[in-house]
Formats: sequence, structure tokens, C-alpha cells
Amino acid sequence: MAHKNIALHADWIVPIVPANVCLQDHTLVIRENIIDNVLPTSQWDPKDYGNQVEEIQLKDRILIPGLINSHTHAAMSLFANYADDVSLKDWLFNYIWPIENQLLNSKFVRDGTQLAIAEMLLSGTTCFNDMYFFGEETARACIDAGIRSTIGMTIIDFSSNYGSSAEEYLRKGQIIHDKFKSHPLITTAFAPHAIYSVSESMLSKIAILAEELDVQIHMHVNESNEEISRSREETGKTPLQRLNKLNILNERLMAVHMVETQEEELEVLASKGVNIVHCPTSNLKLGCGIMPLHKFKKRGINICIGTDGSASNNSLSILSEIKLASLLAKGKEKNGSILNAFEALELATINAAKALGLSNQIGSLEKKKYADVVAVSANDIGSSPLFSPENQLVSKGGQNKVTDVWVNGKRLVKDCELITLDIRNILNKAKLWESIIKETT
Repeated sequence: MAHKNIALHADWIVPIVPANVCLQDHTLVIRENIIDNVLPTSQWDPKDYGNQVEEIQLKDRILIPGLINSHTHAAMSLFANYADDVSLKDWLFNYIWPIENQLLNSKFVRDGTQLAIAEMLLSGTTCFNDMYFFGEETARACIDAGIRSTIGMTIIDFSSNYGSSAEEYLRKGQIIHDKFKSHPLITTAFAPHAIYSVSESMLSKIAILAEELDVQIHMHVNESNEEISRSREETGKTPLQRLNKLNILNERLMAVHMVETQEEELEVLASKGVNIVHCPTSNLKLGCGIMPLHKFKKRGINICIGTDGSASNNSLSILSEIKLASLLAKGKEKNGSILNAFEALELATINAAKALGLSNQIGSLEKKKYADVVAVSANDIGSSPLFSPENQLVSKGGQNKVTDVWVNGKRLVKDCELITLDIRNILNKAKLWESIIKETT
């Protein structure tokens, strides 16, 4: 159970809002599931809460908002390392889709999602935006673990073990939306796979329904040169031109990857308020290229970050993605100041919350927002001496030791140990699936 009042005394707090701020010797107070205050520890007085407060000393720790993974396929954690060293088309058509056709079911999704949640919580992710099948299983795994998530109402024109048509996927997605729309940890988003795998008539319908249900749209866009070339050959238009005509390009869209984007399309994206999801490791692993983060940033386009699924990344560490995104942007532009540490952290906090339509609830350590909080150790080998906590968070990139995690005011990780999940049971099930996958292939 969550404590009614909790006071977290930390050496540093990076609240994200206000921007470019690192607070030293501050206390964050949680009342029920809400951030009630952030104040200097010297001004803290438990009497203000009638002495009904649990005080937690987080010495040598940095508090940050819970990290948000803006694009993943959680259950695919069971496919990590399964198909490495191949190109996107080969990976998708000759490895992933065939194995999914053989093994995909509700138990696979449940077990794979639990494995992903465990990894994400232990690396500081408190919310993830998912695109996969059997979304109800994903939602229930999240509720049981206590993590926040946006469940994709996944739609694709191909048949699978989950559905036989795009219309069936759409109906099942709407059922998920109706079932969880009032749950405090679960939101939903339409998740059409891509322009080459979902018909224009279905995309047009999704644009209308997204407005009616007031949800986001989460979609792979411009992931490769081949995607754009194929679209031009078949329709005479780029994917973005087609999406614009279908009324998909707006502030609801979370356009994932965006590795290949024409210069003339950048202003359209900016004017429409489209959100961009950067997945640097996945794009590098599959040989797709490097998203031009600097071009989007220059035009004020909201950029967030995702790991993609474990099958195309092998890791679900958002801090690793932040570091890679920062270094790629600097190297590509030959400009070491193009993205500072605070801006890099914004990719996985307030920017991501904005993209999900949740910026008034999560994404920063502000009063009246939900208490999604992560504590990161700053007292390990590699962390001393410490001159800049915010740069330490970014530059270590995945080596950071997340010690404690709260979601919605409930502690899910304590002293590096999961509280709500049985890690041994999760690992045993992962080993069983490993054996099944090996036998299948």
C-alpha cells in the first residue's frame, strides 16, 4: 500500500520543470499519489503534516521524474537477441513476423510484458507507450506491477493469431479502450502499424475516431528510404504527404523513427504540431540511419524518445537511449552544445508526457502532478567526483544505478529490488520461452 504522506530527502532533485534547474538538498513530499511540495530540506517540518509522514533519506541520490518510454513493443522482450545483424526488411519479414505467426498468444504477451516491465522499472521507466497485440494482457500486467502505460489499439492489414483483419483489430482495440478508460494507470492510443501495412481508408477512419475518443495516434513513419520510395512508386506521394491528406498529421500523432524526412516537410510537421519519437539504437541496429534530431529541434518540434522493442534494441534502458541520442546529435552536427543535459532528459520526461497528452499529470516533479519519481545513485564507481548531477545522468547512459522507483505514489523498487514482481518467476518463464523459440526455429 502507498503511504499517505512520504518525504523524500535527496541530495539533488532535477525537476525538469522549471527547465535547466538542479536543486541541492531538497525534499519532495508525496501526499497519497500526488506531489504535494518540493522545498529546501532546511525548510522541511513534519509538523506541517501532523507528523503523519514517512521520511526516507536518499543520501547521494538524484531524484528525477519517472522516465517515459515513448515507443516500445513490450512483449517482444522475449525476442531480444533473436534476430541480430540483419536489415529492417529481412528482420521483419523473415524473422519477426514468421516467429510471431507460430508463437503469438495471450500467454506470450503476458510473460513477455512482465519481463519488459521488470527491466524498465529497474532502469527507471515508470510509463511506456506500447504497440502490440493482446493489449488487454499488457494492461493487466501493468496494473498488477503498478507501472503506468499507454496501450496501443494496434491495427494492421495482415492476419495474425490476434485478429484476421484491420476491422477486427479496430473492434478489439475499442473494447480495450472502453474497459480501461477510467483506470488511473492506463490510457490508450490508436496504433496503426505503418503506411505500408494499413490501408488509407482505415487510417482515415482512425483519424476520425481519435478525435471522437480524444486519444493519440502512435505509428511508425519514415523508418527507411525503402518505405518512402515504395510509397512514391505506388501513389506518387511520400508517406507524410499521404498522412497529411488523411488528416493524421496533427498534435495527436506520435510519429516513430522519422529517420528519412524531406526538408520541405519539416515546416508542415512543425505547423501541424506533430510529435516525433526518436529510437536511435533500433535505427542503428537495423541499418536504417540516424534521425536528424537537430532539424526537428531547430523548428521547435516536440521530440521524445523510445527504445523500440527488445527485438530491435536488446535493451529497454531509456537512459542509454538518451545518451546515444545526445551523442549522435552532437556528432552529426559537429556541435557539442546542440543538446544540453537538461534538454536530453526532457526527451524522456516532459516532452514524452506532452506527446502522450499527459503533460498535466506526469513528466516533471511539480506540485499536483502524480508522484512518478525515480532515485538514481550518485555514489558508485564512475560517479565520483560529481560536478554536474544532470550531466552525470546523461553521460553514464545506462550504467546509472536506479535504486528506488515510485509510480502514482506507490513504491515499486526499493534499494534496487522489485517489490511488486517476482523476478525469479519471471526469469523462469523467460527461460521456458527461450527453449520454445529455439525448438521452433
